[in-house]
Amino acid sequence: MILQLLKAPFPFLDSYRSKWLFSILAGMFVYFFLLIFQPFELHQIQYNKPIFIMGYGLITFGVISFALFLLPKLIKSVFQRDQWTVGKTILYAFFQLLSISILNWAYTHYFSCLSTDNVADHSFTYFIFITLSVGIFPCTFLVLFLERKLRIEKENKAETINQNISSHKNEILSPSQNIYKIGTEKQFITSLANELLCIKSEGNYLELYQWKNNQLIKNVIRLPLKTAKSILEEEKDIHHCHRSYIVNFQHLEKVSGNARNYEIQLQNLPFSIPISRSFSKELVNFYL
Repeated sequence: MILQLLKAPFPFLDSYRSKWLFSILAGMFVYFFLLIFQPFELHQIQYNKPIFIMGYGLITFGVISFALFLLPKLIKSVFQRDQWTVGKTILYAFFQLLSISILNWAYTHYFSCLSTDNVADHSFTYFIFITLSVGIFPCTFLVLFLERKLRIEKENKAETINQNISSHKNEILSPSQNIYKIGTEKQFITSLANELLCIKSEGNYLELYQWKNNQLIKNVIRLPLKTAKSILEEEKDIHHCHRSYIVNFQHLEKVSGNARNYEIQLQNLPFSIPISRSFSKELVNFYL
């Protein structure tokens, strides 16, 4: 049960505006919390107390900004958006709290050596303990709460979409019979628009899935996905719904949702296809 929950999908914070806002608000919260309540013997400081406490807020802001903006670019293999989970989010928060606690200790220790105030120079172990004990439990609770809230919201919308899929299909008077050559002059696949299920990008190659003569056919060609998209751009039911997928919504069977995104299942296709966050609004608006 716990392992399953930790593996549950969870959205990664992508918006630059949201990242800046979260970093700034976290730093401000730490500053005002410490300034007002003055825990950990901060009340002993008599000189430049607001400026000294501001250092903790700046440390929090700096660590979170680094973790949100730079770390995903330095370790791209770890921060795969489509594979981000609840467990990774909790570990991510733990790393940030641990980094903040180490820098807080170094900052306090340095200040205690320079100041004539009776600054409590707590041990390194104590700083780790108080920072993690104060931060990790509310962070974990918040992640679990958000996962449940987002998952239920998307599941409810997915259920409504599934109820409307059949009615939208009935509105299609005649499936497109346009024929397309997808590929280059040396290597291409010919397909009727209504035979095409989806196109999946794998590096420099594309996997084309067709439902033809009552059987699933898979072909692989060397071609950028954006080129295939330009070839099929006139088909109103074929959408670039994810950075790695082009999908023919004529074959849409059902939609499912989790905290991170929506997934769609096509008829006669043995795997589900993720929907990007940018396309999810279009999907919901069309089928709701």
